[in-house]
Amino acid sequence: MKSFKLMLAVVFTLTALTIPAATSSAAIAEPVLEDPGRNIASGTTKWPSLATGNGNVYVAWSVPDAANFAESAEQASNFASATLGSVGNNSTYFNAAVAVATDGTLHYAWINGGSNVVHRSRTVGGAWSPVHIVAAGQNFANTLNIAVRGNNEVYVAWRHQGANEGNLGFAYSNTTGVSWQVIKDVNTPRGIYAGRPDIVAGAANQPVYLAWTGADGNVYMATWNNAANDFGTECITCQRIGGTKDFFNPSVAMSTDGRPFLAWRSVAQGVYYGSRQVNGEWGFSRAFPGYPEISSVSIAVDKRDNVHLTWLSKQSNRTNAYYAVQKPGQLFTNPILVFNDNGGFKANLDMAVNLQSGVGYAHIGVESFSGGQFIRYARVRVNGIGCNVSAADTGDEASSVRAVYMNPIFFPMVSEPAEVAPPPAC
Repeated sequence: MKSFKLMLAVVFTLTALTIPAATSSAAIAEPVLEDPGRNIASGTTKWPSLATGNGNVYVAWSVPDAANFAESAEQASNFASATLGSVGNNSTYFNAAVAVATDGTLHYAWINGGSNVVHRSRTVGGAWSPVHIVAAGQNFANTLNIAVRGNNEVYVAWRHQGANEGNLGFAYSNTTGVSWQVIKDVNTPRGIYAGRPDIVAGAANQPVYLAWTGADGNVYMATWNNAANDFGTECITCQRIGGTKDFFNPSVAMSTDGRPFLAWRSVAQGVYYGSRQVNGEWGFSRAFPGYPEISSVSIAVDKRDNVHLTWLSKQSNRTNAYYAVQKPGQLFTNPILVFNDNGGFKANLDMAVNLQSGVGYAHIGVESFSGGQFIRYARVRVNGIGCNVSAADTGDEASSVRAVYMNPIFFPMVSEPAEVAPPPAC
């Protein structure tokens, strides 16, 4: 396995991304593959979507004629499955997704036959709600995603064949999904490249971010503006990163203070990672450049602002999944191999993370084609990043660091020492 520390990464900005080359605090524990992989569904399984909450992990996926759901206690890997609706006959395009509200309510959305986007919810200890119509009469709606802000606001985005061939549809509800008040297209200046858009929301009154790849090979992000009832769209990579644009399938996450974190893939250049800094500027890193033929990336930020990153890479006709984690003010850990299936072909990775006591868990799902077609699940454990670990033991205190980064023409520069804020309280 290749091992790359983040100090070797290329960062494409004159603003230092808070990814230090050295820190005075103790290093994070190396991740451990606690569950090396199990198939939780078979058939023409597509588009796993993962979420955590209530001490559980939840998975959504689609097969022809069925929008499926499974859940397990977070450390048990004992999944119970159910079918919540129909996607029609094409699970390649008509998928399902799941998210969890702050109060633990589950929200599940799917596409039925390309024309209807639908939703159900389940409160803690309750039963699944009736079907709610999010959007009807769509023109080939496909590859949706879902997010929840606070307890009541639910957001769904999807691709559809509109006037510009591949617009993003969007709807939101402030009644926990019972009624959907706004349905509109998102401003996509250069159209949409194939792939599922990603969406993230945080606590009440925090932003909602939506990310996708344009037809020009650039990464775009839109921020929901409640007052304007609209999205503001920006191209993340158009001017900030030069060269050939082959940036695809961005994944978006959010820090506890509402800043966006993005990861995306370049087929030739590896895994890219970036975030908006406290001063509003963006910082970027070619975080793991030594992994060829990247086909999927997923990023997550937990409630202590640890950044979790997972990706698929094809090497010598083997497709492997890798995982690394970065604690605030520290380096990424060495990537570990996630699935134990001898490099069988995989696609459409997704990840959800959670902290329990002093331990972090990363739950990773993927389409697996090893010996058939499955939704395959694995779990990674990281010690020393959870909520009952003292600052003295783990370096949670603020510390001075020297952040190494690169300018757009790849000449190394070193910043002045910067203060790294302590992680937020749990």
